Amino acid sequence: MNSRLGLIALLTLLTSLTLTIPSPLLLGKKFERGNRVFAQTVTEREAEADRLLEQGIQQYSTSK
Repeated sequence: MNSRLGLIALLTLLTSLTLTIPSPLLLGKKFERGNRVFAQTVTEREAEADRLLEQGIQQYSTSK
């Protein structure tokens, strides 16, 4: 009984991993095109943080 439960758990794990990890063989060229990563620089993140901070301050002051 215990080994049967372990086998079911292993099969469930393998099935879920197979379904969630994209395979280049299944996706072909579509996978290669969509695999680009655009990194944000530190200054872009700081600018976005400053913008969001200002937006939050404005929203807080208008809600009073």
